[in-house]
Amino acid sequence: MVFFYNPDIDEFVVFYDFTAEAGDSWRTTMPESDLQFEFGSFEVFVDSTSVVELAGQDLKALHVRYTIDDIGQTEYASTIVEYLGDLESMFAGYLDIATLCDGEYNRGFRCFENDAFGLVNFVDFPCDSTWLISSTNDVTKKDFMVTVYPNPTKTSFIVETTGKNASLAAYNYFGQKVHQQMTQTSIEINVADWQEGIYFIEVTNTETSQRKRKKIIVNR
Repeated sequence: MVFFYNPDIDEFVVFYDFTAEAGDSWRTTMPESDLQFEFGSFEVFVDSTSVVELAGQDLKALHVRYTIDDIGQTEYASTIVEYLGDLESMFAGYLDIATLCDGEYNRGFRCFENDAFGLVNFVDFPCDSTWLISSTNDVTKKDFMVTVYPNPTKTSFIVETTGKNASLAAYNYFGQKVHQQMTQTSIEINVADWQEGIYFIEVTNTETSQRKRKKIIVNR
């Protein structure tokens, strides 16, 4: 287990429970005195478990749903992997409720290092690089829109874009590329041979270099 210290109640509360199985759940209470948290607690429900391979070792993965009562029953799905933690956001709730403003945000797993695995890079850029996100639109470019459906999916999904020419790449939750091709306004991707889990679809407008990233869940 991984515990989180809450100074408001002077206790360690469960943050990750890697011993959990399908049907189990746990609740974590966040410190209300810390203004970075917009909620007081969240509950984690384990829908299923699986085994993933990293650097030649099998790790347990928990496919979970977070429920955040304090902000109107917000709920979203994610994956928690043994040793690594949540692959989407270290602190539950940041991914969906954070508004775009100046500050630091959790946006997916980038790198991990320990004696057993060495340094593992989950993305296609250096571990010590910085992402810059701006809320200011470039008025010289039209908005590049990407839609992915159905989500979750079992056998295939459709990607629709507003750009006539775009490149598409799909990555699993470890950053490994599983599919790549050029696309136009609409294309159907067959995932019958993909394993269950969370994937990231990255679509780049080859004319404007605008890039969009979408998450899709393969669930059978």
